[in-house]
Amino acid sequence: MMSEVSMLYRVNLATGELSPLVSCNAEDIEVKEKRIEEWMALQPNLLFTDDDAVMIIAQEFSGELLADMLAVDSQGNLIIIEIKRHWSDRNTVGQILDYAARLSAWDYEAFNKRWKIYNNNSAGDLFEDFKTFVENPYFEREDFLKTKRLFILASEADEGLIRIIRWLRDENNLPIDF
Repeated sequence: MMSEVSMLYRVNLATGELSPLVSCNAEDIEVKEKRIEEWMALQPNLLFTDDDAVMIIAQEFSGELLADMLAVDSQGNLIIIEIKRHWSDRNTVGQILDYAARLSAWDYEAFNKRWKIYNNNSAGDLFEDFKTFVENPYFEREDFLKTKRLFILASEADEGLIRIIRWLRDENNLPIDF
């Protein structure tokens, strides 16, 4: 059986020549983590297959001990996203678990306040906008933001990170992905 390989090419429109694009990581081309975070916030489909089912509700402020991004999926689950511009190791798992533990102490008003800052909308309400976003006016408030999903986004990881994520996800049912 023949394996299928996909490649991207740059097209020189003047000459019609094709040249293969070489993969690289953000660190090598000096893209900052904050820029990747901004791309993800503007285009959640870069991270999630169904961007219509994910509502970004917050981004990290510089120097703050909070995940890079917070989002809510169509089921009302809080998504905690940590972005690394290149390499990620087992320390990143500890980092995202710490963020999840911190966020467990937040009440609805803390999330709502953060969402208002993110959206420059001091009069809005996160839960009401969420119900509009998912087109479900009957969504139950007690189900909102109760379950957490964790995502680590990086181009590479060491075996320790992969091993820990598998153990947390597969043997302990923690919704965490790399």
